[in-house]
Amino acid sequence: MKVKEILETSLVLLGKHELLETSVFDENIVEELTEAQEKEIGFLVRCFNLIYKEVSADYLPLMYDEQIEFTQDKFELSNLTQSILDVFKLYDDNENNIAYKLFPSYIKANVEKANITYSFIPEDLSLEDEVMLFGGKILPQVLSYGIAREYCLITGDHKEADIWEKRYKDGIFAEMRKKSQIKIKSRRWC
Repeated sequence: MKVKEILETSLVLLGKHELLETSVFDENIVEELTEAQEKEIGFLVRCFNLIYKEVSADYLPLMYDEQIEFTQDKFELSNLTQSILDVFKLYDDNENNIAYKLFPSYIKANVEKANITYSFIPEDLSLEDEVMLFGGKILPQVLSYGIAREYCLITGDHKEADIWEKRYKDGIFAEMRKKSQIKIKSRRWC
């Protein structure tokens, strides 16, 4: 799913149907966007990125694995492929855990190379970028609620923001709950 597809739902929630009738969301329209429309769509993309990063940082971390090499028992975290949030595991090729010390800018371990699993903050996405939906754990609708909340908060509509906040949080927590069947013992009604 693309960012613009999630934004389409957000625009409906916010009642901004005039933006849906632009060339960004409807390929049949050929006229150029006005400066105000471009600014509004850019603002909504920033709201999307804020929510996307919030979900990955606070609720459902995005994980990344890579192999790293230490120099004098030290590895600079800035050399990782992604923007690191937290280290979950440092291990060797045989999946054995390796003891390490984590510092603000580097990790220290008594090895030459290791594998690291860490959570990361995703890069900013643009309208045409594909969205990782956290392994299917988050519905696009939930992200749309968050975007609507963020938009309303920034524009000063706090009453409307509270409505979207509740729907957004309810959606997040519903997805985070363990889903299992509830079994009730059969009973005799004699």
